[in-house]
Amino acid sequence: MLRKEFHTAFLALMLIPFGVFGQEAPADAGTKDGVEEEVQEVPLLKGIGRLSLKFNAVDLLCTVPNLGLEFDLGNDKYSQRSLSLSARYNWAEPRQNYQSYNILNVFEVRTEYRQYMRGLVRSKRVPYAGMYLSGGSYSMKFSPVGHQGLMYGLGASMGFVTPLHEYRKFAIDLEIGGSVGICMRNSEAYRLSEDSRYYVTVPQESVGYVRPVFWPVVSELRVAFVFRKVSVKNRYQLTTEQTKILRQRADEAVTRKNRENRKKREKDVTSDAGSSDIGTTDAGDTDGGQSDGGEQ
Repeated sequence: MLRKEFHTAFLALMLIPFGVFGQEAPADAGTKDGVEEEVQEVPLLKGIGRLSLKFNAVDLLCTVPNLGLEFDLGNDKYSQRSLSLSARYNWAEPRQNYQSYNILNVFEVRTEYRQYMRGLVRSKRVPYAGMYLSGGSYSMKFSPVGHQGLMYGLGASMGFVTPLHEYRKFAIDLEIGGSVGICMRNSEAYRLSEDSRYYVTVPQESVGYVRPVFWPVVSELRVAFVFRKVSVKNRYQLTTEQTKILRQRADEAVTRKNRENRKKREKDVTSDAGSSDIGTTDAGDTDGGQSDGGEQ
């Protein structure tokens, strides 16, 4: 109870500037006595109802402002595909008298196609998988020599989305996930001058052409707050036909497993019976030998 009150108060403080404090969802939304209620009927989503607004807290902690928009490719609760566009930007201009030793400048635009995968066991948490394509520029320096240039990325994204809080007009979801893939970049190496007033190029460590990085690169870590009209709890549902197919596959898997177990038991019984017959035959031969000896 105390945890719930703290959670509500924290969100209220965050949303006071938007004028939405107090517009909470009805008390009967969500769960009751530990039992999840049936998914509410949601009308067709039109226009802005199909859009979601995202902010990645990991980038914000790294002092990189960011913004993402996700658009559902269907207009009902059964649509499980989406397309998103996001951008992050943080670029500090050089100063005149003194230059920083550490630099983290990033500009990136990313598009992502995503497939949500809700299973037969209905849960608030909805996993997803997708593909992304990105491009931008960078300038990073955390050692005596820094690097800057263009970068391009292609790879896969995975994670899950879970409801966080619902209001009358909109909902807040929490998204946790990441992206990993191939990165291609060029690199201009640079370092600070002796008096730390400007940067000088290091030609021997520079790469003028775009080339791939020869190992998978984690291009993004996401702990994002998602603002949308309808919570993920009432989105990305399975249709009746999809439910039938998944249940049929589950039943077939159980039947196949039972058949294998039955064959294994029958094989064990046959093996045990064969061992018993061999033991009986040996015992009979021994008794016969003893009888022959007695007659002699």
